[in-house]
Amino acid sequence: MSEIRLKLAEYLQYRCLTPEKLIQAVGTDSSPAMIYQLVKHGNEQHQIDLSTLAAIIQGLGKLTGLAVGIEDVLEFVPEMTDKKNNPWREFDSEEEDLPYEWGEVRFV
Repeated sequence: MSEIRLKLAEYLQYRCLTPEKLIQAVGTDSSPAMIYQLVKHGNEQHQIDLSTLAAIIQGLGKLTGLAVGIEDVLEFVPEMTDKKNNPWREFDSEEEDLPYEWGEVRFV
């Protein structure tokens, strides 16, 4: 099954930021306990409130002075078991579909 992965802990670590600094930057827009929970157990979360996510992204922008987008804290991980419909699969010569034959190539 495909999933959405929260990368908040990795983002903080990469930028040498602490959850405490993020909590200060977010202020009253989110509870400190929720931020600690997302940092520590983010990949176990099955849902996150969009206003909390927006507050975290805005707080990260304040801390870093950089434009922070949703892709900086969330990642889509596709299911890798469905080889036929997976656009990230590598070409497997044992499969029925073969590469397209482009014919003769002429350089002008």
